[in-house]
Amino acid sequence: MSPYDFPPDIFWLSPDGDAYEVIGHLTAIQAHPEIFGVDAPKTKKEIDAVFSELFEDGWVRGRFSDRTFHFQMGRPRGLSLSAAHAIVLKCQKHATDVSIDFAPGAPWPPKDFSVDDFIEQKFPQSWGINPPRRR
Repeated sequence: MSPYDFPPDIFWLSPDGDAYEVIGHLTAIQAHPEIFGVDAPKTKKEIDAVFSELFEDGWVRGRFSDRTFHFQMGRPRGLSLSAAHAIVLKCQKHATDVSIDFAPGAPWPPKDFSVDDFIEQKFPQSWGINPPRRR
């Protein structure tokens, strides 16, 4: 990723937290499948399968525009949210909002956050990742 603190326009976040600035999400997979650990997809069926595999493995697809981070991931889990959290934390002065969406067919509803709420990890209880509050 760029050494600057301004977020990239289009990027992938790996399950290990590495950020890859790309020209296009699919273009990057097709040009450098070895980074993603897949074969370069060509057909619509192959493309859908690769995206599903990447999301299942914890990859996060991201964009930054109009002071908003847009993330798409397979499900709300620690590795994926941690990678998204790290880039928002690094670039928070440039952003106001965070939008999380999930892979097609996922049971979790999308969620929009203020940057502050996202950094404080105020995730919906329905995502099942926050411990219940004790009274």
